[in-house]
Amino acid sequence: MVNNFSLANIIKTIHKSLRQLIFYPREIKMKRLLVMLIAGFCSFNVFASPVNINTADAKTIGEALSGIGLKKAEAIVKYREEKGAFKTVDDLTNVKGIGPKIVEKIKNDVLLSDDVAAAPKVDEKVDEKAKVVEKAK
Repeated sequence: MVNNFSLANIIKTIHKSLRQLIFYPREIKMKRLLVMLIAGFCSFNVFASPVNINTADAKTIGEALSGIGLKKAEAIVKYREEKGAFKTVDDLTNVKGIGPKIVEKIKNDVLLSDDVAAAPKVDEKVDEKAKVVEKAK
């Protein structure tokens, strides 16, 4: 009969337990890092470019606007075909399934014409500061 309480077996058991204690947090860190990387690659809508809702197809609208999936994008295109082009971004609230909260969330990524896409965006705060400086002169 083999004695499981020999010094060699005790040392092996302690060594194995210590390895688990030492490397376990590292494995968790690697898993968290992997999850964060995957989440970062999957969140491409956060950095999407503006889209012209009066000319874009449903797939483009759905991919470009955060909170707008394919079904809502199809509803936007259907509304546009039935009622005509959108005059303001707030007109999107007339589309079934799109409320003021969604419009507020996506308004910076919505274009109503291609001319706006060519014009650079001006930060309102910077513009207000420039006006104040001009008045002071």
